[in-house]
Amino acid sequence: MVRLHSFPKPVFARPLALFLALFFALLCAAPSGCRPPGGPVAPNVIPAYSAIRPRSETLAELPASRGGGLVLVPVSVDGRERAFVLDTGCAASIVDDSFAKQLSRRKGGYLTTTPGGVMEMPICEAPRASVGGIAVPGKLDWVACSDLSNLRSICGREVSGILGMDFLQHFVVRLDFARRKVEFLSSDGREHPEWGEALPIRLRLGCPEISAAVADAGRHWFLVDTGAAGGGTLPARLFRKVIANPAAACLSVVGGSVESRTGLLPSLTLGERRHEGLAFCEGNSALLGLGVFSRYTVTLDFPARRLYLQSGGAANAQRNTEAGAA
Repeated sequence: MVRLHSFPKPVFARPLALFLALFFALLCAAPSGCRPPGGPVAPNVIPAYSAIRPRSETLAELPASRGGGLVLVPVSVDGRERAFVLDTGCAASIVDDSFAKQLSRRKGGYLTTTPGGVMEMPICEAPRASVGGIAVPGKLDWVACSDLSNLRSICGREVSGILGMDFLQHFVVRLDFARRKVEFLSSDGREHPEWGEALPIRLRLGCPEISAAVADAGRHWFLVDTGAAGGGTLPARLFRKVIANPAAACLSVVGGSVESRTGLLPSLTLGERRHEGLAFCEGNSALLGLGVFSRYTVTLDFPARRLYLQSGGAANAQRNTEAGAA
């Protein structure tokens, strides 16, 4: 037989027991919702995050001009409007050497790879500039400095800098070639089928890449390079495999020009869109330029890692104009 012993309860046990009993009584009596004055019971539902996120909105809309096939946008620098190339293939923003004397030099340098090889540029503090009212110093701490005289020769006009991915990555950037407009929008993270066909983006070394099918050579990742006026480039091995009867060519780059070869690509497929007979050059990497993207309205949602293609680019606008004239 087990003998049970009874021990006196500690003094603090009774108040604690009363407190717990009162707490559970209130919990059980609590209604399943809150009743606003004169209204029905509202369920205790926390709204989904997607329902309370702000929608994507336009932050700035800028006129876009073309120089040497590149996209130029106005940038206000110290109250003066200057032309900058919009370049998604450049990881860092660059200003012309003429700004260097006005800016504080930073330690270190910026290394970039071009078809002509690797270039090192000094870096300086970001200038007091804005893009459609968006302050550049608020997004950038520094910019690279370089002699852009060759870029001015390519564009055939005065060019003071390059807007690179260190600035562009914060926004949704829409290139409307038919209307000659560039829009900067906020990203809401949602999918937007109304913007066109969506293609996933990956960032590599700070720059966007998309996957495309090349003729019978399978799928490859391509740099999205709005700083390239042509159709694009293919690395030597892939170029030799898919390009028949290439011809000699010359590639113009920021630091000068390099000899290359060019030919017609049998087919290139982006999502559901197939292109045939695009001119591509031999280079040190795979990239797609404005010769491809100017056929569409292109929306680059960098924060959400998506690129949208919508029919109605400059090439389509040109064909419609010619059809109307006929």
